[in-house]
Amino acid sequence: MGAIVATISHITAAVVHVIKIPFKILYAFWLQIKPYMMIFGHHIQMSGSDLSNGFASLGKFGSLISSSK
Repeated sequence: MGAIVATISHITAAVVHVIKIPFKILYAFWLQIKPYMMIFGHHIQMSGSDLSNGFASLGKFGSLISSSK
């Protein structure tokens, strides 16, 4: 009985180990690209701020042109 339980335990551990392999690979890949993704995210935030400021300036310019004096 003990040998059967040990065999089932080893098989289960082997299956779990095989299932974990792709996730370990993905985690290692993420650790490699994380700094670049952080830089990319920072650039995206800066682009969004610039775009927002540009539209705000365009709105101010439009209101200056359209106001009658």
